[in-house]
Amino acid sequence: MRDIKSVPFGAGCTACVCLITQEHKFCANSGDSRAILVNKAGKVTELSHDHKPDDPGEMKRIKAGGGFVDDGRVQGIIAVSRAIGDWEYKNPSLLA
Repeated sequence: MRDIKSVPFGAGCTACVCLITQEHKFCANSGDSRAILVNKAGKVTELSHDHKPDDPGEMKRIKAGGGFVDDGRVQGIIAVSRAIGDWEYKNPSLLA
C-alpha cells in the first residue's frame, strides 16, 4: 500500500452529479461546477450552487482553515474554493 505522501497532488478538479427519480431530484457538486434542469417548456431549475471563493460563506470557511482570498482567488492563485484535489491549499502536511 502506498503512503498518501507519495501520491502527487499537483492537480484538482470539480465535479457535479445528479440523480433524478420520479419523486426526487438530488444534486451534489464540488467547486464551480453547475447543474441545471430544463423542462420541455424551457423552464430552468437550478440544481446546484457554485462554491465561489468570494461568496461570504466560502470566504469564512477558507479563512477558518488558515487560507485567504485575494482578487476572487484562493491563496491568490486558484479560483476554485471547493475542489477535489489541490491538496497544497487544503492540507500542507500532506506535502511534507
